[in-house]
Amino acid sequence: MNLPFFKRRVVPVLAICVIALLLAVLPRLDALFFDKARYAQCSALVAHDPAAALAFARTWRKSHPASPLSWHCEAVALFAARDYANAATMFLALGTEVAATNPSLATRLFVQGAQAYKAAKQPNSAKQAAASALLLEPGNAEAKVLLTELARENFSIGAPGNKR
Repeated sequence: MNLPFFKRRVVPVLAICVIALLLAVLPRLDALFFDKARYAQCSALVAHDPAAALAFARTWRKSHPASPLSWHCEAVALFAARDYANAATMFLALGTEVAATNPSLATRLFVQGAQAYKAAKQPNSAKQAAASALLLEPGNAEAKVLLTELARENFSIGAPGNKR
């Protein structure tokens, strides 16, 4: 092997390729790291101050609209603030967005949307969200349980003499 040629030609090209790769990847890793840190901060806020968590999440989402964690943070904050219908809408929008690339995550988001619709007392929307989860993951136990609960509640509400 001609070592001087290798040092003069190949090493600089390899170094440039490595630097270019790092420059391309580092901003994404940096964004991912900060997204996770922001998400942890949002989760902590949700636990004790849903209104502050919602304000934090909305500011974060507006400044980083491509961050799925910012959207999920806002949906969780909406749920904690008892704005169940809007939380469900966000869970389902995010689930739809990731369905093609991450069906398992989309399934969990659809289940969260179904739970939010159930809390909002919108059983038909909850059933549709749970059914969407089952389309992606037919064996999903949470979606099946939700559908069973919704059917049971629907049956007991419609029973004659029921004062619910």
